[in-house]
Amino acid sequence: MLSSEEKLQHFSGMIFAEADAQRKQILAQAEQECAAIRETFETDCLERAYQTIQKKIAGMQKASNETVARMQLESRQKLLSEREQVVETVFLEVKARIAAYQSTEAYRALLFETICKGMAETGAGAGAVVYLDHTDAGLVDAVKAEFPGAVVKLLPADDAVLGGARVYAPESRALADNTLALRLAEERRRFLQTSGLSL
Repeated sequence: MLSSEEKLQHFSGMIFAEADAQRKQILAQAEQECAAIRETFETDCLERAYQTIQKKIAGMQKASNETVARMQLESRQKLLSEREQVVETVFLEVKARIAAYQSTEAYRALLFETICKGMAETGAGAGAVVYLDHTDAGLVDAVKAEFPGAVVKLLPADDAVLGGARVYAPESRALADNTLALRLAEERRRFLQTSGLSL
């Protein structure tokens, strides 16, 4: 039989063993809880970092897209400006040549031809109104002589038609525009299409 001293030692050994087992259990549980908390914290940190990175990427993409769009707009405006300069240069030269052409006999023949064409298009006869460019003032008498009964009027300088004629038939209220300005506008449109300068 065990002495009370041995019993006490045995009892205290059991208590210490149980306390040690409980300590190990509490420690293991605390480590599990710490690991779970650490994992949750790391996940939260990673999620916040991911969201921050995505916001930065979206901001950079937006800024990049805005920069590209601005540069495209500036390039388009510059191209449009350059195109207008090229077209204006070409058509200023054309207008200068038309002005020189208006003083030739060939122009006079063309003018009479456009008036005849306008009269045919409108069905105008005597009493037709023929509108000429203000620069054709010197040809008014020749037009009246060639087309007796026609009323010849000069257009104001701000309605420059560069030559040719508009013919108006009062009876039918028809108007034929066979002016060089109209032809030039059509040529300008065709030029833009065929030159590769259209946007």
